[in-house]
Amino acid sequence: HLDQNETALTAAIRETQEEAGLIEEIDYNIIKRDSLTIVSNYIIHGIKPKQVTYWLAQVKDPNVKVVMSEEHQDFKWLNLNDACRIVGYDEMKRVLHEAERLINENSS
Repeated sequence: HLDQNETALTAAIRETQEEAGLIEEIDYNIIKRDSLTIVSNYIIHGIKPKQVTYWLAQVKDPNVKVVMSEEHQDFKWLNLNDACRIVGYDEMKRVLHEAERLINENSS
């Protein structure tokens, strides 16, 4: 959720630090071009609409210590196929595939 006077991007940066202990520009760099965002719309519990915006980011060191909040049980760095195998929602699979497409298109 957005705090008062917060943009979606600043909320994402804050949430990443709160939920994973990762700090922008120290642990990762966000690719801030608007064309590299992914918007996901879905319904929670069949009644509440939710919209989430994702920005692509690159972790500087894949061995960085991730400090998870109490909201999470585990984390893993995975390739696309493995990630899609373990996520339970088709919408998240779509987000992951879209991220892969954007990474591939913009890596050259």
